This record gives sequence, structure tokens and C-alpha cells, in this order.
Amino acid sequence: MKQIFNTHLLKIQKFKTKNADRNFRRRKTRLETKHTERDRETLDLVCSSTVK
Repeated sequence: MKQIFNTHLLKIQKFKTKNADRNFRRRKTRLETKHTERDRETLDLVCSSTVK
């Protein structure tokens, strides 16, 4: 009985981690794009200020 319950928990855990991993990856890519956009803006600002 305990063995069956443990395997069931493992399955749930695996499913949860799979979903969480996918969500995390999606969120990470979205964050990265946001960051790169902001970095580009700051870079442009820095470049323009140094040119002046």
C-alpha cells in the first residue's frame, strides 16, 4: 500500500516539476527579452552621452 502511494506521489512530483520547469523557462525567456530591451535603451543613452 505504501509503495503504491509513494509511486503516485513521485508521478505527481514529476508532473509538477515538468510544468514548473516549462513555466520557468518561458518566464526566463520573457524576462531576458525585457532585460535586453532595457539594456539597449541604457546603452543608447550611455553612447549618446559619451558622444556629446
